[in-house]
Amino acid sequence: MGPIMKMFEQDSYTTHCGSQTEWKELRKKFPTDEKVSVLDLRTAVVAAENELEKMPDGWLYRRLPVQASTVSEQDVDVFRREQRRNGKMIVIAESETPCALLAMADLARLSRSGLDQDGLEKLDDLDDYRELKEWLDHYLERHATTEEVGVY
Repeated sequence: MGPIMKMFEQDSYTTHCGSQTEWKELRKKFPTDEKVSVLDLRTAVVAAENELEKMPDGWLYRRLPVQASTVSEQDVDVFRREQRRNGKMIVIAESETPCALLAMADLARLSRSGLDQDGLEKLDDLDDYRELKEWLDHYLERHATTEEVGVY
């Protein structure tokens, strides 16, 4: 699979998702003198084996290892908050799929809908993340009827 580097945009924030091999390209998406959140979804083992190059001063790095077996509503809330913290976020994972799934879940929650089927079809390795997708489907079902969508 070649570089995909998906981008998700709302009025007040932009999120770029990509794999660890795309880090150099992802860094070019935002000026180095702006505040940018960098969210690393990789496990500690994978992150240690494939360290990211130093990021510009002012960029905020945070690790949030999201795995289907351990994902929680708090993880999704952290993802959503980080998207909105500086209005600019880069998300790194072993594949861009878990990043894209979380970003699509945020958009789906705002619109009180399910995950975007067209977007899902573009994820080449979705089968590898089937459990995470199913968990997010249930998460969206639980939140479809809540009165407050939650803006961070």
